[in-house]
Amino acid sequence: MVNELSKFSKEQLIEIILKLDRKISELEKTSQTSSNPPSSDRYKKNQSLREKSNKPSGGQKGHKGKTLTKSKSPDQTIQYQPEICIKCGESLLEIPNQIAKTIEEIDLPEKLITRTEHQQLKCKCPKCGTINKGKLPSNLKSHTQYGPKLKSLIISLSNLANTSYKNISNLTKSIFNLNISEGTIDNTIEKVSQTSSEYLPSILETIKSTEYCGGDESSIRNNGEKHWEWIWQNELASYYVTNPSRSYKVIQETFGEDYQGTYLSDCYGAQLKSKSYNKQICHFHLLRDLNYCIQYEKDLLSYQMKIFLIKSWKARKHIWSKNLHDKYSKVIRENLIQQFNNLLYKQEAQGITSRRIQKRLQKHSDKVLTFINSPTLPYHNNSSEQTIRKIKVKQKVSGCFRSTNGINRYNAISSVMETCRKQGINLWESINSLVKKEQVQFKYLVKPTE
Repeated sequence: MVNELSKFSKEQLIEIILKLDRKISELEKTSQTSSNPPSSDRYKKNQSLREKSNKPSGGQKGHKGKTLTKSKSPDQTIQYQPEICIKCGESLLEIPNQIAKTIEEIDLPEKLITRTEHQQLKCKCPKCGTINKGKLPSNLKSHTQYGPKLKSLIISLSNLANTSYKNISNLTKSIFNLNISEGTIDNTIEKVSQTSSEYLPSILETIKSTEYCGGDESSIRNNGEKHWEWIWQNELASYYVTNPSRSYKVIQETFGEDYQGTYLSDCYGAQLKSKSYNKQICHFHLLRDLNYCIQYEKDLLSYQMKIFLIKSWKARKHIWSKNLHDKYSKVIRENLIQQFNNLLYKQEAQGITSRRIQKRLQKHSDKVLTFINSPTLPYHNNSSEQTIRKIKVKQKVSGCFRSTNGINRYNAISSVMETCRKQGINLWESINSLVKKEQVQFKYLVKPTE
């Protein structure tokens, strides 16, 4: 080995060492110290960024507990009357009783499926002899068909529970003794996705009409090929779309370049390139990178930057407290920006990755502390990561999607369901409305301008 290295010049050896150092750095990265997914970790460990505390596990003092509450009007009441005296054996059947204790049991009914026969009646007009028939509901097409609630269950299992076609068929067979074919399941999802697609332009417009929007992307398997799942969301709505590309062109064509709010994202180039009034880089993404530099490169600047970012979250609460005068609020903001610039430009990071992160922060320094100018703007993009995780779970449970049409249908229904969930709308009722082709009762939805 030594003989082989002796033929290289000093410059070539330095280059080899630097390449090996970069490879080691990549191997040492985990989901806790980078933006890599947890599945790529070689050694599993606690991935939480949360620091250890002295508090005991479980509910803390002052935590509002939740328990089952009794109904004011139960569907059924069963009374248990004493028959004989437990002491002397005297009959008590004719003695008046009082309620001593009540226990409410919540369960499913014995008969889960009802079969309703719709009879169209006819009669002959006594005046002209014309045969007249009663009008059947418009949704009744076949001689035997599944009703809207059963179809809603299929959609719930497929989209909310991420269940595969095969397992939906098996579940309905086991629980209801119904042989629902995978073709029927597919047709039901197809029709509901078409209805859901009608709301997509309004959902996207709703997201773009608010103060901030989070954007993220993640890989997804489509018929064995790598595609990218994109998400745009905020506290009111979520919009999913899949594309073979991860480039800025997807943002340009789907989200557009006319957003007037603050765009939240990680440091991926395409996301940072998006056109918006302001941008805010996710602090938790930065913390994972800084943790790596602290853990493996022992970099002092990374540690100081981590402490500063955490301090800035706490400072924002004081900046926008009701008791603080606007003049002092402005002073605190200016001091935070000054401290950040002093950290970023007055010392140099130690280590290859640390210096790369320092340069990245210098390049995007105007996007790190945007959140201090608003009382409600998040300093992280966690909600986007949580929202996009839905399709990753679907992929793990059901396997890869088999077609682009399959992903698009899932995205359309998911966009409506996630928007309903964020607006506090009952998901079961919303799915029922989609199945019946009735209007979903969103609390807030902006129609796109013509």
